[in-house]
Amino acid sequence: MAGGKGDGGEVVLQTAWLRRFYRSLTFYHIEAETGEVHPQVEVLDTGEGNPDGGPDFFNARLRIGSYVWVGNVEVHRKASEWIRHKHHLDPAYDSTILHVVLDNDIPILSRLAGTPLFTCVMDLDTLDLKRAQAYLENKGTCACADRIRGSLPLSWESWSRSLFDQRIKSKAQRLISLYEALGRDKASVLHQLFMCYMGSRVNNEAFEQVARSLPLRVVRKHTDSLPMLEALYLGQASLLTESIREDYYVDLQERYRFLKTKFSLEPIPPGVIRLLRLRPSSFPHRRLAHMASLRYHYPLFESELAQVAGCSDLRKILQVPLSEYWQHHYTFRAQGERSLGTLSLGTVDSLYLNTLLPLPILDAYALGEVCTDALLEQIWQRASSVKAEKNSIVSKFVAMGFPVKDATHSQAVLELWQTLCSHRSCSLCSLGQKVFSHPISL
Repeated sequence: MAGGKGDGGEVVLQTAWLRRFYRSLTFYHIEAETGEVHPQVEVLDTGEGNPDGGPDFFNARLRIGSYVWVGNVEVHRKASEWIRHKHHLDPAYDSTILHVVLDNDIPILSRLAGTPLFTCVMDLDTLDLKRAQAYLENKGTCACADRIRGSLPLSWESWSRSLFDQRIKSKAQRLISLYEALGRDKASVLHQLFMCYMGSRVNNEAFEQVARSLPLRVVRKHTDSLPMLEALYLGQASLLTESIREDYYVDLQERYRFLKTKFSLEPIPPGVIRLLRLRPSSFPHRRLAHMASLRYHYPLFESELAQVAGCSDLRKILQVPLSEYWQHHYTFRAQGERSLGTLSLGTVDSLYLNTLLPLPILDAYALGEVCTDALLEQIWQRASSVKAEKNSIVSKFVAMGFPVKDATHSQAVLELWQTLCSHRSCSLCSLGQKVFSHPISL
């Protein structure tokens, strides 16, 4: 798991965490950090496997008392392996919100704060480990894949609608949680969430950290200057720390030093932004430069987003030119052979589906209203005009015979995979109940 990092035994433990094959979790060092007495802890999302260097999982979400924490998770047999692997010296682990272990043999301190790191002990027995091992052996497949090729034994349209509604409500709940955590400020919600998904999957959490570290009021003070905005975004991402003899780079460094001092800014730790296994169009430098350009062209960017009625509206907003330097560079010193393009249509569609599509439910919540069937119908209609997403998970279901015609269907199969298929929860699945005459226990 997690891209196959670690030895075989550790990979099994990572899988047990990811797929919740554990019996129970016991948490340590929670009260000291939150200030609450015996706060309730809920694992909202175990995170996404990280195939590169750094923590095993990113974008994990925990509800600790009245707060929702978002960050990375590292898994070890013993807590002391944190020291043995030298994570305490590596800035890439500074955004770790939870250390998952079998044996909490020593307390681990945060490199930056010097306080005990959130830790939880997984209770695993032999059966749990066997389930994790079985999952690894069948990873990436649906248990019913060989039994349904050709036609589905149930109505896909009604089932996909139910799955789509379930996914949209889940996305909306994240918006609502963020809305409450940010003092019911919708603009700040959009500021953080849009930045998160601009990071692409690899840098989602890192870009959200940049947004959290950069107050919206500071950004809006400099929307009349594109170089200042570029300095803010690249500086807060710790991408201006090298010694590069380029006039443009030196200018950004000087601007950022001024801004950092004036507004007492704290950048995210160096190394959190990942550069490996990225297509040039997804390089974080260009994505951050694109955010700066959006701010420059739309000083009240969040107000523009709030008025988007469909994906075509968002495409028009995002078609802004980057500064001259970033029209020809992927990173500093890495120049393209020709003028570089802007965001792909698939990226724009993803930004729309993940940030703006569930927004009407947040608007209703802010007015004290509930999510109605009419509101879900409106959202479904908007999604039906967006092309189906293309990724490895959607491709699995297409190969099995699922008719994925538009984004309502691709969102439905993503929900099906995330909530049921990836956990081998066939007995809870409408299709699994029809296909199998006995429970599946992988």
